[in-house]
Amino acid sequence: MYRVQCFLSVVAKDGGGVLVRALSLDEERATEMRVCLADVRTARCVGPLPDEGEVVCDVGVAIHEGSCWERIRGRYEAHGWSVVEEIAAAEWDG
Repeated sequence: MYRVQCFLSVVAKDGGGVLVRALSLDEERATEMRVCLADVRTARCVGPLPDEGEVVCDVGVAIHEGSCWERIRGRYEAHGWSVVEEIAAAEWDG
């Protein structure tokens, strides 16, 4: 068994963040494999971490233009995602 660290960027009308979720898979580890998460789209694993026994998976970006970040954050956390970095909307407004 090995671990997959999945990263997802989430954007809402008033902020956003980078989330992480760990999966344990029984299958043999392979780069460029695809994993399927029930609450997000299928994502491509982008590569193994040397000496870590993990594979990193970029799930992509989820955009919730009309939703409040705190509300969306709670939904993702309820599905096992953890926030590793929060970003205020002002930081990407330029």
